[in-house]
Amino acid sequence: MEAKRAPAAAAAVISAVLDDDDLLGEILLRLAFPTSLVRAALVCKRWLLHAAAPAFLRRFRGLHPPSLLGFYVVTTCTHPPRFVALPQPPELADVVRRVSFDLDSLGPDRFDLDCWNGLLLLPTFEM
Repeated sequence: MEAKRAPAAAAAVISAVLDDDDLLGEILLRLAFPTSLVRAALVCKRWLLHAAAPAFLRRFRGLHPPSLLGFYVVTTCTHPPRFVALPQPPELADVVRRVSFDLDSLGPDRFDLDCWNGLLLLPTFEM
């Protein structure tokens, strides 16, 4: 009889925590990566509403600034820069592996790379 009560008691405690919107918001804020937040938002509509709220997203971005995924190396002015990925935690390593950062599709034009506010500025021009 004692064994049957333990799971029921644990379920009641978990339900009490996850039914509290303030606690749920604090738990979601402590997820380490945006990819984890997206997965959590897929649990149910209530979690999605919390994760998509503008005030929540501002707090999340304040606690978890963007991380540097890698950098571009320019070898010559006639070849596109090459992206060099930095070591990432497993949650981000999979994303970096699946995404193409190659700039080859922009053609053999000369590239002038610059960055501003964490954005890659890539003006191309004809020679």
